[in-house]
Amino acid sequence: MKKLSIFVIAFLIFLSSCSTIRVETDFDRNADFSIYKTYRWISDKNRTRKTKLMKDQLIRKHVHSAVDRKMSEMGFEKAGRSGADILVTFYIGTKKKVDVTHYGYGYGRWGHFHGRGVSVHRYKEGTLIIDFIDAKNKQLVWRGWASSVFHGRENAAEDIARSVKRLLREYPPQK
Repeated sequence: MKKLSIFVIAFLIFLSSCSTIRVETDFDRNADFSIYKTYRWISDKNRTRKTKLMKDQLIRKHVHSAVDRKMSEMGFEKAGRSGADILVTFYIGTKKKVDVTHYGYGYGRWGHFHGRGVSVHRYKEGTLIIDFIDAKNKQLVWRGWASSVFHGRENAAEDIARSVKRLLREYPPQK
């Protein structure tokens, strides 16, 4: 019974850690982020690396919708072909991951070593990268990336929206 309760607690801790979104950002320390008021999406037709998710029209639509919604909430206006202050593009992909948890080791009678248990969990981690490029000088001024467990196609829109919301909380950067 004690082994089962330890396993359940460890598994719940693992599940709660998987549901978090890890976010990181980087930015140009010399950029004046207060001047950016309008944006537009740039075409990614010439990308050299397209993942399966990047080619998926529904996934692309989910990313565009989530970013457009959040940018609007932040006070940005979507611009046409000209007049944008920043250009926006993204990358999305998944990677297979393995999490191994050891539940302790011990020594039995007469110094015999024994393991108390190991759990192996395989999952996919999804990563979304959003880039903001200064429209005038075509230089990258802000990049943010969010990673979390990819729950599959049925939850893609919600996972993307949650990642975008969490990621764009970090914009504008605090210098």
